[in-house]
Amino acid sequence: MRNNWPYPALLGIAALLIVLQLVTESGVTELSYQRQAILAAMPWRLISGHFVHANLIHMAMNLAALILLAGLIPEKNRNYLLPVVIVVALLTGGFLLLMEPQLEHYVGLSGVLHGLSVVIGIWLWREHAISGPVLLLLLLLTKIVLEQSGLLDTNSTESLIDMRVATEAHLWGAVSGVILCAMSALAQRLSRALGRGGE
Repeated sequence: MRNNWPYPALLGIAALLIVLQLVTESGVTELSYQRQAILAAMPWRLISGHFVHANLIHMAMNLAALILLAGLIPEKNRNYLLPVVIVVALLTGGFLLLMEPQLEHYVGLSGVLHGLSVVIGIWLWREHAISGPVLLLLLLLTKIVLEQSGLLDTNSTESLIDMRVATEAHLWGAVSGVILCAMSALAQRLSRALGRGGE
């Protein structure tokens, strides 16, 4: 598994998360997802809010999940980790802005991690055509459904990170992962069709 790890991108993202966590609280405030600030011409917060965290435990939990997911990426896809993280972060932030007007503030990578899980699950499914990735995607879908219905208890996580778990970000992160994979598949089909047309 270790040979599949996209080391440069993973180390870069990990370093960014750690450095941002070590800066002052005012720095975190300047980068967090804040709806009113975004509407007041601070669009970078759509992305930057995913890379700052409520506290060290919050950051460590998300970083551990990122490392585990990175180890699952098929070798041929490992160079796409950073682009996927950035695009999913932007899409998730956009969905939160458009679809969740009640969400005024958000920090953390968990929404992006849900989107990345979807993308990796689909990569593995295409690569191996086995039931494992399907099970991963079904478990993720079940988790999101339980969160959105209020049946999944998040109190223990909330006590650790000292803030409400923004399950909205989990939902829209997963949706963003699906959209990214659909766009990628469409682009590949168009490319093949144009290639055949030019022969």
